[in-house]
Amino acid sequence: MDLPLVGFRLVNVAVNVPAGMAAARLTELGASVTKVEPPEGDPLQAASPDLYERLTDGHAVVRLNLKEEADRGRLGELLAAADVLLTSSRPSALARIGLARRDLERRHPGLVQVAIVGHAAPDQERAGHDLTYVARHGLVSPPGLPQTLVADVGGAERAATAAVALLFARERGAGGRYVEVALGDAAAFRRRTPAEWERWASEYDVPIAAVAVSDNAQG
Repeated sequence: MDLPLVGFRLVNVAVNVPAGMAAARLTELGASVTKVEPPEGDPLQAASPDLYERLTDGHAVVRLNLKEEADRGRLGELLAAADVLLTSSRPSALARIGLARRDLERRHPGLVQVAIVGHAAPDQERAGHDLTYVARHGLVSPPGLPQTLVADVGGAERAATAAVALLFARERGAGGRYVEVALGDAAAFRRRTPAEWERWASEYDVPIAAVAVSDNAQG
């Protein structure tokens, strides 16, 4: 039996972990992926070659300088044949390379746009990092640190789910749509309130401090 996304084409213009994991997940579901990297490549390839290879397995990787008109034209050709565009830059940065949301909606009305951002509206322009997202939502217990990228992984799954949902809506006649997936929201989803900690600790007869450290260590 064919995988559910066979025949759907995704263009990923993002670097690093969250979009890469989302693209890899959509590949597992059958989508074809073209990864567009800057001329210098994806920093993840140098930082973690094994992870980079896993996340790009089966993808067509091309390097384009999107500051150049000719290469933006080549990207436009890819998008004209694509079903999904996956990004992970701030909106202002995307606009500078011709990927503003409204411009894309005009040029490619059937294109599903999944934009991974650090923070939810109206703070999409704020930069961040996985550790800052999880720390902000009380998921770090110093001196211990999370053993996995909680926000990045959670955000990747949310981005993949959003892509599938918007493709489903498009197939039902909704046309191309745009969604933002905030990594900070993915971290917030893991947060427990003090009352929740107390109920959990009471149920399992575990000191609250031990529960918090154990949960954070597991990511």
